[in-house]
Amino acid sequence: MSEEFDGTSYVYLKHIYRAESDAAKHLHRLITGKLPWAGIPLEKTIVEAQAKANITLAPSQHETLLRVLQSKVSLVIGGPGVGKTTTLNTLLRVV
Repeated sequence: MSEEFDGTSYVYLKHIYRAESDAAKHLHRLITGKLPWAGIPLEKTIVEAQAKANITLAPSQHETLLRVLQSKVSLVIGGPGVGKTTTLNTLLRVV
């Protein structure tokens, strides 16, 4: 299977092209539309979630949590010990 983009031709294996195209369609479907938690007071809810869990998020964790809550699709990455699990556990308390 081949496709032209910006004047350059690209050749793909058919099953890989289909898998990438399907993934792009599903991702587009996920990111369009209204956030399911729109209207929740984010800052207040984050503070309440921290209190319930008896934790205080680091500023970077708090910022990450806000960014995740403002998007329908997010990827949280980082090395060991940077707080991904704590941030995501707090996210689950918020939503």
